[in-house]
Amino acid sequence: MFFKLTAGNVILFTILAVFLWRVQPAHGQSLDSLESYLRSVVDSAIQSIVTIEAGGLPTTGRQSGYRQKPARYLISTGVIVDSAGHIITAARAVAGFPHLVVWYNAKPLPARLIGIDYRNGLALLAAEQAFGTPAVISEEQLLRGKLVVTIGNSYGLSAPGLGFCVGYRENGTLQFTAPVSSGSVGGGLFGMDGRLVGVVISGIGGSTESQTGAAIPAYKLPEIIADVLEYGDRRAGYLGIKPANTEGYGSNALDQAGVYVAEIVDKSPAHLSGLKVGDIIIGFNSQPIMTPNELMRQVLKSLPGTTVNMKIVRNDVFKTLRVTLGTATINPPAVFQAQQRYPSNREAVIDSLESRMIRLREELQQLERELHRIK
Repeated sequence: MFFKLTAGNVILFTILAVFLWRVQPAHGQSLDSLESYLRSVVDSAIQSIVTIEAGGLPTTGRQSGYRQKPARYLISTGVIVDSAGHIITAARAVAGFPHLVVWYNAKPLPARLIGIDYRNGLALLAAEQAFGTPAVISEEQLLRGKLVVTIGNSYGLSAPGLGFCVGYRENGTLQFTAPVSSGSVGGGLFGMDGRLVGVVISGIGGSTESQTGAAIPAYKLPEIIADVLEYGDRRAGYLGIKPANTEGYGSNALDQAGVYVAEIVDKSPAHLSGLKVGDIIIGFNSQPIMTPNELMRQVLKSLPGTTVNMKIVRNDVFKTLRVTLGTATINPPAVFQAQQRYPSNREAVIDSLESRMIRLREELQQLERELHRIK
């Protein structure tokens, strides 16, 4: 009787099953080799990982510093990107918080927010002194099927996860299969060569812990970091609608492909321009618009205050509206809970890896027995 695989390991174990079937190594040697290799990858990658503590009541200001222990704080993860102490993380984990501290090897260092990239949802921090080892950023873009290791804070412990890159989503983020918890947001996605291939920005599925995540591809980071260091916030435009695909609404007699306006935010640029629920957006300046993600990309890459010509279909009549875009913002969590502060970066990760490798070894041993039985 076959054993039951967990959902998060199905793809991984399928690949490993084929590997074990073909090479037929001496008992235990393949597992020892796999464990040793994964351990070396993780041991190298964790030198670039920090835990980020964002505390105090969220504000819209740009305060920095660490005066006292906050009563409430949000735990996330960050990646060291250079030898000057700069750290990249997910913007939603730090935006608006007045107190920022990074933890590395159980030592806290005050940090400040340099700027936010509103186009990709990333933030750049600076610690008061350099530490750790900067991640080596991969320039690779064709990542589908690539085996990866994620490292991020998970309920107080920094934990690795194994998975695969699935491919690029329509909005340009990289989808991967590996556990993502609220604390692991901002963590690193590493290839088997130890290079950083992405920064985790969210889980997919809406639950507290997801088995699928989204990351900003690492090849975009050099441009993002350079822009934020030189100019501060990398601002983005804001429209103020809830977009949807046109299929299923039945109001488009012209059968015109575009983006259906399902909702409009009160007093938003869309509202002030005269855009209405039921309109179908088909053009943004000279660019045709076919999907909500195409519209989002055009809006985000436009600077706030830019006036654009938006071509729409309303009641089967073509119209053009002039819309002055607003400023995109990132809202911090309204309620955030304290999590257990993890004791040490490296030791916590290795302890977590040890537990995961024990489980993986047991499952692979059972898989080997099943493969030998059915041959």
